[in-house]
Amino acid sequence: MASAAEARIAEDQIRGEQVDVIADTPLVVIFLISIVALSAAAEIGHRLGLRVAGEAGVSTLEAAMLGLLALMLSFTFAMAVARFDARR
Repeated sequence: MASAAEARIAEDQIRGEQVDVIADTPLVVIFLISIVALSAAAEIGHRLGLRVAGEAGVSTLEAAMLGLLALMLSFTFAMAVARFDARR
């Protein structure tokens, strides 16, 4: 027996409507798939980094701090632009 979601997907396919797989997938499944994908990407990056360990010029901590600084700077400019547009 098919579940209600499978029956709705089958009806949508018969009518020719677009089936939205992500909207029909439970949030827990999407979360777990995302965690596995991010962990795999981090592991691949780590192993590739071990191969070329001598070429690193910026440490991880420095890169993270520069990234946060850039994020804060971009938010500052966005807020300034929003206030400028509100005054106009």
